[in-house]
Amino acid sequence: MKPFLKWPGGKRWLISRYQHIFPDEFNIYYEPFLGGGSAFFHLQPDQATIADINKDLINTYRMMARHPEQLRRLLEGLQANHNPNHYYQVRNNIPENPIDRASKFLYLNRTCFNGMYRVNQLGQFNVPIGTKDQFIDDIDLFDEYSQALNNATIRTQDFVITIRSANLGFSSEH
Repeated sequence: MKPFLKWPGGKRWLISRYQHIFPDEFNIYYEPFLGGGSAFFHLQPDQATIADINKDLINTYRMMARHPEQLRRLLEGLQANHNPNHYYQVRNNIPENPIDRASKFLYLNRTCFNGMYRVNQLGQFNVPIGTKDQFIDDIDLFDEYSQALNNATIRTQDFVITIRSANLGFSSEH
C-alpha cells in the first residue's frame, strides 16, 4: 500500500528498488522516524510502534487512524476550493481542532512545493504552493490507511526514546 504522505528523505525509493531487503517476518515493528510511513505501509505489521518528533505529522496519523471518513470529507472540500489564494489562506490559518489541523497538514503536504515540510523561526509552515491541482486520488484508500494505523501505537517522541523502547521490547499505549 502506498503511503498517504510525501516526505523529504522518505523511504519510498528504497522500497521500490530493494523490497527484498525487508523482512517477511518480525515481532514488533518500530519506526523512530515515521515521516511518510513508506516502510510501515509496505510491511503493514500486525503490531507496531511508530513515532516522529513532529507533532503535526503525528496528529495527522492519529486522525487518519481514528477519523478517515471525516478527513476524506474535509479533503474533498479543500480540493473543491483549491487555488493559490485558498492555499495561502489555509496555510496561514491555525485550526484548534485536531481533525482540522490534520486536514490542513495533509492538504499542504499534497499541494505545497515538492511535499516539503519547512517552518520558520516562529514554527509557521512557509513552503510555497506547488503545481498539483488534483490531490485526492487516493481518498478511497483512507479506510485501509486507518486499518493499518489501528495496529500501531502512534507516538510523538524523539527517536532516542523509540529506539530505547525497541531495545527493551516495550510498546506503549496509543
